[in-house]
Amino acid sequence: MQDVQDALQHLFKKPKLSQKLLSKPPFRFLHDVVMAVCSATGFGDGLYSEEEQSSVSFTDKTGKIAFLDKIIGLVNVCNGSSIEIRAAKASFWVDEEM
Repeated sequence: MQDVQDALQHLFKKPKLSQKLLSKPPFRFLHDVVMAVCSATGFGDGLYSEEEQSSVSFTDKTGKIAFLDKIIGLVNVCNGSSIEIRAAKASFWVDEEM
């Protein structure tokens, strides 16, 4: 987790990349991190609609999974290979804030 903190935290002040949140991230935290990285770096510019850029727009599991699938897909394309994650399998945190 320290690698993630070192790689990303300097890009933005909020959200704080605490070990607790990184170990079991709720959707709102993941959304905020994705939006902060996009804002700070331009990565994923245009990937999300204006509505999707607000975490309050996501009220159901399907929408949250679709949001995460978009960024996972972009990372896969940019990486040239598939990363080992499936948003649909992470239901323990996708459901938390509903």
